[in-house]
Amino acid sequence: MKFKKAEPDATRNAYNCNYRNIGYIANHPQAPWEPPMKTFTLTDLAHRSGEVAQAAHRGPVAITSRGKRTFVLIAADQFDAISGSSGRRALHVDDLGEQEASEIMRGLREAAEALENG
Repeated sequence: MKFKKAEPDATRNAYNCNYRNIGYIANHPQAPWEPPMKTFTLTDLAHRSGEVAQAAHRGPVAITSRGKRTFVLIAADQFDAISGSSGRRALHVDDLGEQEASEIMRGLREAAEALENG
């Protein structure tokens, strides 16, 4: 990967990084198109929870304990996207309560009538 040589008065690139460090960034596993994950300590989480939550809305946040990554905090929509879950649950028909079963049957009848009527 080749980078344009820095102009004398341009000391930072679009990723707010000194051009001297560009070799590190180009060879980093999360090279510049995917910025590194924001990191907070457990103490930060306790004292700066608002800032941690805002960072999690922008992307995954690493939570460290004693210098080691312990948790990764992500927004609920990101979790749903990677887990394939939409917050919905599936039940077996035998597990439905009387009210749930009648609501489903009513909905099925309405859908069948709508199909018949075009």
